[in-house]
Amino acid sequence: MDYFHKILATVKDALAMRHETPVQDDHQDAAARPLIPVAAAAHRAELLSLFAHELEGLGARFLGAMNPAEAIDRAFELIVASGAHSAAIGAGLTADLESLRARLKSAGIEVIAPGPVDDQRRGELRQVLGRADFSVVEADYAIAASGSLVVVSTEHSPGALTLLPPKNLVMIDVKHLMPDLGTALSTLGTAVVNTNRVSIITGPSRTADIEKLIVLGVHGPVELYVLALWPQND
Repeated sequence: MDYFHKILATVKDALAMRHETPVQDDHQDAAARPLIPVAAAAHRAELLSLFAHELEGLGARFLGAMNPAEAIDRAFELIVASGAHSAAIGAGLTADLESLRARLKSAGIEVIAPGPVDDQRRGELRQVLGRADFSVVEADYAIAASGSLVVVSTEHSPGALTLLPPKNLVMIDVKHLMPDLGTALSTLGTAVVNTNRVSIITGPSRTADIEKLIVLGVHGPVELYVLALWPQND
């Protein structure tokens, strides 16, 4: 999101607050009056701008902020344009990923939908995910300061979903943007951290272990795309 959108969000919320803030006494201490009203949407725009900047600095691609319906359209277009023959789709928290599965199937793309499996079938699921061309998952939180994504593994969104397919698309609700890692983990809660596998994704996979050369895709996806979900009524 560029600075124009940040400014637009700030102005929009400032105008809205004019109708909500009572008129102050002219004799009130001027130092106590806020110079610029800062509302939730403006704060999210600031965090999103920082997040996008840090994310792209790591080699990932930020696709913009859009409402959930537009995000599904964009995801579908991205997967089809990539030439993918199969896509693994995790569980949606805000996005309607079930509709994305249906559209991909109609387009002739094999859809893999992870779910509960026993120990014997877990290995089979990993092999299937390893053959998928694309994966889509919705992150639980995003960290603005580092451009990172926090994903809690579940039966419908296992950790392998963001590790094995070579191309990942991660969606994140702008309401789940956190300024730093400490805030994200605190919001997530001790119980969730202690009982679930929590992945922190910071850009596409890369390593320099081989002759000091940067190699992509050794420990995870080669390409990472991120879409921000901005509710239509926000």
